[in-house]
Amino acid sequence: MLVIVGSANSGKIQATKNAFSRIFPKHTLEVIGHPITNFETAQPIGEDQIISGAVKRVTQINQWMQKKLFDKMKVHKNIVYCVGI
Repeated sequence: MLVIVGSANSGKIQATKNAFSRIFPKHTLEVIGHPITNFETAQPIGEDQIISGAVKRVTQINQWMQKKLFDKMKVHKNIVYCVGI
């Protein structure tokens, strides 16, 4: 299972890996981070900004993934999650 995190922040990547390991304990995980263009303020304020920023991160990850990770997606049998945190 491939999990792509919309951040290069090692803390966010590790937290995502920990969460997915607990939810999918029988799967082999590959968790990678991908820095994204910052769409929002450094610290979003309010639920609307938080959700908007997460959706934009996932959208950008998905676009990058389709261009750059086609072979990796085949290895993981298209079990791919994009996380925007």
